[in-house]
Amino acid sequence: MTPQRRAYVTLGLTFLLGGVAGGGAVYAALRGVAPESREAKEARRMKALEQRLGLSAEQRAAVVGVLERHREDRRRGWEQVDDEIRKLLGEHQRREFEVMIQERKARMGP
Repeated sequence: MTPQRRAYVTLGLTFLLGGVAGGGAVYAALRGVAPESREAKEARRMKALEQRLGLSAEQRAAVVGVLERHREDRRRGWEQVDDEIRKLLGEHQRREFEVMIQERKARMGP
């Protein structure tokens, strides 16, 4: 192999390895290096419910109770949990909650 050809091969491999490393870094950043803990997911969901639905302190406590009672059920499906939460909400809150459910289904699948 001529020195010029060796230089081109080395340069090409350098660009290839840089692309692979950069792609891996972007993938890790977008996916998150560590998966989100269950507690973090629950806290994020509760914050979204409070902010978007404007839950009162009483409603918040009741929703936390529903989520705790159905912690195991949620692994199988959200339907029963969602039904109980709907009963705690006013009409405007229920409409916004339905939007949130549709967004969750779009993200996670039905």
